[in-house]
Amino acid sequence: MKIDVEICIDCSTLSSALLSAEAAVAGGANRIECCARMEVGGLTPDLAIMQEIVDAVGGKIEILSMIRPREGLFDFSRSEKMLLLNQAESHIAIGIDGIVFGATENGSIDEELCEELAAFASYHNVKSTFHRAFDDLTAPEDAIDLLYSLGISRILTAGIPWPSSGDILDGLSAIQKYALIEPEMEWVVGGGVSAKNAPQIIQTLSKERFSIHTYSSVLENGVTSSAKVEALVACAKDRS
Repeated sequence: MKIDVEICIDCSTLSSALLSAEAAVAGGANRIECCARMEVGGLTPDLAIMQEIVDAVGGKIEILSMIRPREGLFDFSRSEKMLLLNQAESHIAIGIDGIVFGATENGSIDEELCEELAAFASYHNVKSTFHRAFDDLTAPEDAIDLLYSLGISRILTAGIPWPSSGDILDGLSAIQKYALIEPEMEWVVGGGVSAKNAPQIIQTLSKERFSIHTYSSVLENGVTSSAKVEALVACAKDRS
């Protein structure tokens, strides 16, 4: 089974965003997740920057937009929910391939908001990923079937609580258990993934449906390195 490689890129400035997007393409990645302000875990990138990315690499790589209007945890006020929906609509309208979002209510899924976001994305043939708000849920394993039923086909997780000082290697056993609950869900495995630990991740999850996601391990001088992306992609190709 093919393993996709997803590179998170910092889109806080146009120049770094374009350099990183082009490096991800050159390195052979399958998709990019575009975020602003990575120092707070990633927020919704500027729409004008996203349009430039779509114009530069659209059709060469799958382009995802983070839809997260503020830093902090994932319980949103009514006005913030409206902002989430408006941001999703604006980003989908410029031709991206997917949105990445997450919303909770008292430790559980905000079902109404997530259903609306996923339905809007599906209507426009855009994919939905539930981000690491999943790792902030009180009982994440109980949310998997619900998320899939809402039309969300990917979950980004490290298998450990958000926030946490651990990394993906600490969460692999949890991800294996998650994957048994809904075999059609794609697990986007992130949280310290690198070319160094990717072989162990791939071997451990060899029977699961997953892709790998990274940010900091492929940076060089603050932007994505095509050589480091290529090294990670090579690990994914060696799955067999």
